[in-house]
Amino acid sequence: MKDTDIRAFIKSIDPKKFSLIKKTIEVFKCIDVNIVPLKKKEPVPTQKDWKIYDKALVKKFTKLDHEGKLPMPPFMLNNATHVTGNKFYEHLRHEISNGPDGARAQTGALQSDLEQLFEIVD
Repeated sequence: MKDTDIRAFIKSIDPKKFSLIKKTIEVFKCIDVNIVPLKKKEPVPTQKDWKIYDKALVKKFTKLDHEGKLPMPPFMLNNATHVTGNKFYEHLRHEISNGPDGARAQTGALQSDLEQLFEIVD
C-alpha cells in the first residue's frame, strides 16, 4: 500500500474513530503486543489416526462395548487394579475419544489397560 493511499484512508476515517484507533495503537505499543491471527482448531483425532496396533485395540474395545460383552464389575484387571464400577469404562471411552495424542495413549497406559482387559474377556 502506498503512503498516499494510507493518508487518503486515514482522512476518510471519522475523527472520533480515528482518535480511538490512535489510542488503541498506542496501548498496543506500550504493552508490546503482537497481534497474531488465531490458529484454526485442530480436528479431533479419529480412529484412522491411531497406529495400526492401537487402532485394533480401540476397534476391539468399541465392538465389545457395543455388543455388551465387556466384563461386569467388580473384577481384577491386574494384581494392583481392582475395577469396582462402570467409571472404569467411562474413563476408557474418554481416553479413546482423546485420540492418539491423549496423555495415557502416548505413554501406553491406555493400550496396557485394553490389553489386560482383553485377557480377561478372551
